[in-house]
Amino acid sequence: MEDSFITKDCLYEVSRWIVDGKTWKGFIGVCTTTYAFNTKEKVRMYANHLTTLLKMFPDKQWNWSGLSYNSSLPFDFVLAHPELKWNWHWLSCNPSLPFDFVLAHPELKWDWSGLSYNSSLPFDFVLAHPELKWNWYELSCNPSLPFDFVLTHPELKWNWSELSSNKFHKSK
Repeated sequence: MEDSFITKDCLYEVSRWIVDGKTWKGFIGVCTTTYAFNTKEKVRMYANHLTTLLKMFPDKQWNWSGLSYNSSLPFDFVLAHPELKWNWHWLSCNPSLPFDFVLAHPELKWDWSGLSYNSSLPFDFVLAHPELKWNWYELSCNPSLPFDFVLTHPELKWNWSELSSNKFHKSK
């Protein structure tokens, strides 16, 4: 247990409050399972190394634009650390951004140009949420914009000048 992140003292503190056999049996089961995943080797294997570094070295000279665009960045970490110097344009462009997260957190400083140009933006999401502050110039430039989507929806507020330059990928 010397390679474990849960100390013996901690386990002792918890175990001394157990008063019945059923609870003790459950505690032993949880300890056994937790121990299997609680070694330094397992933590290294499953941890998000980017957030580990940010937690360990918050005062280093980070490239906040690069961090904000890094697809390894979990958005729950961004939410849990509003004190950090996030670049909201690059967070909004981040290809791993779940758009349901944007809906769930309208209070955040989203950059609608970045969201509109985000390469992982599902265009059905745009249709489903016309109330959002889409930037139609950026939507029209979006490299992931399917040609068929424009054909199907010419009534939308496309920037036809920008559509002229879009290379349009083939619909899948």
